[in-house]
Amino acid sequence: MGWFGIVLGAAILLFVKEPPREKVAKSKDSTFVQFKESLTDIWKNPTSRYVTLAGMFNYIGGFAMMYYMPSFFQRVYPMHKAEFASLNALSLSVLGFISALVGGLVSDRFSKKNVLIKSQVCWIGSLIALPVSIITFATTGNFWISISCLALKYLFGESWMSPAMTMI
Repeated sequence: MGWFGIVLGAAILLFVKEPPREKVAKSKDSTFVQFKESLTDIWKNPTSRYVTLAGMFNYIGGFAMMYYMPSFFQRVYPMHKAEFASLNALSLSVLGFISALVGGLVSDRFSKKNVLIKSQVCWIGSLIALPVSIITFATTGNFWISISCLALKYLFGESWMSPAMTMI
């Protein structure tokens, strides 16, 4: 799996040019003061505030699921340890990347026609991912259904990241 990241990184270094940077005057404030001002700016804007809170809760749920999921699959499907490790890593990296990319592309493409598209991509993707996440853990008799639903969760559930970052 590591070779994919190395090849992708090399391709980006070779073919993507960094845009010219503007000259920015250095601030005399400490890094902590600048960080505090940035958080204050985020908290003042209601959209930034609620998107940041939603992202925090989404990450908390994701971390809880990532912590619980391997032990669940090991207990329920002990004969499929190698398949779970490979398919989980593959689906998380590939389908999660596709989901984030497509979420950003859809929100960018339709943002001129629909000003709410970024928030809609976030909640619709999460709403689609909810039942397949439940099926992942509720189905204890068939490993392939559980792992397929997990892959669908990654395919739809990660689409919130790109639009959320642009809304903040």
